[in-house]
Amino acid sequence: MDVFMNAKFGIPAVLLSTTAVGCADPLVGTWSAESITVDDNTIEIPYESGEYTLIESIEMDVDADLTGKWEQKGYDGAYSLDLQATNNGGGSYTITLSGEDSVNLSCTMSGSKVECSEEDVTVKFNKSTGKE
Repeated sequence: MDVFMNAKFGIPAVLLSTTAVGCADPLVGTWSAESITVDDNTIEIPYESGEYTLIESIEMDVDADLTGKWEQKGYDGAYSLDLQATNNGGGSYTITLSGEDSVNLSCTMSGSKVECSEEDVTVKFNKSTGKE
């Protein structure tokens, strides 16, 4: 009977240890914007106008708990917003940016690309690094 009891309780312990170190959500990592589309007009990032770099970079840095930062750098300086992502399944995410005003982005992931939209603005990202 002792052998059976040890085997019975040994299996869940093994399963628990393998799932506890399972794979992170695919959104985890650093994402760099490649373009922004506003009202059907697309600009590439970095975006330069004359001698000025108006948008140097936009990055999303997502941690394992699906929180992180949205950071934008450009001609007028840099700013950072807190983010909270929700995995809706099937590559669909809702990302809430918190600042003076909260913004909810509808995002879709396909491989190493994420596209986030809010009303008539769409930002396309490429995954630049992963996180453990």
